[in-house]
Amino acid sequence: MPPTNTPDPSARPAAAAAPRRPHHRTVDRVAAILDAVAHAPTGLSLSQLAARLEAPVSSIQGLVNGLAAVGYLTEEGKRFLLGPATYVLNLAAGRRPAAEVTQDDLDELSARTGADVLVAVRVGDSVVYTSHAGPWSIQRLAYRATEYRSSPLLCATAGWVILAFADERDLRAHLAAEGERHPRETAEFLDRIEHIRRTRVAFSHGLGDPDVSAVAVPLGGEGPVDAAILAIGRHEQVDGRSTELGAVLHAAVERWQSRPKP
Repeated sequence: MPPTNTPDPSARPAAAAAPRRPHHRTVDRVAAILDAVAHAPTGLSLSQLAARLEAPVSSIQGLVNGLAAVGYLTEEGKRFLLGPATYVLNLAAGRRPAAEVTQDDLDELSARTGADVLVAVRVGDSVVYTSHAGPWSIQRLAYRATEYRSSPLLCATAGWVILAFADERDLRAHLAAEGERHPRETAEFLDRIEHIRRTRVAFSHGLGDPDVSAVAVPLGGEGPVDAAILAIGRHEQVDGRSTELGAVLHAAVERWQSRPKP
């Protein structure tokens, strides 16, 4: 049986409907264009983009040209690639989640834990794995990490830890909007949220993948966080080690964040 921690249900946050920022059709389409191009190393033609978005070429041509005009896309041989503007914006804002974590850090942490180690970053209602280290004890997970594929926040251990420390309004709005889509995962998350907040450690058994257990901690200080670090592996590698792995991950985060900024 997997280890469980069930806090007092009366301490759960109310999942009643809360105002949620509405989507905008044009913005969603722009985001989909950028996401599609970012996942195509050799770029996409206009017709390929239209096929990916399941939209007529005429409906995206103006948006693609506009994005190229301001540097969010570049065109090479009638194929569109991600432009430099997105990179420059992150530099200008100084907001690079997990920027303090190096590949050497992750390699060392994987060797110490004997597990695969990943960095996860929140992107809207999902988490994306941006860095990783380890032997990939479950090979099919390598694709999600190396191709920067997203997972719903409620269906990922890193998502649980990010949501647990989210602004209360943001959390309630997310639960109201996504809870019905993921009822089992939402119930498990609500059972554990106070334990996650108290220990700053999230543990899951079979969340998102039936063969995987994971331990995650926030990558940041007090308050809302945009990133998490997690150790994952087969159940026999992780189950029963949540306290140990949580302590190792926390110690690593504290060490990374105490280093002088470059």
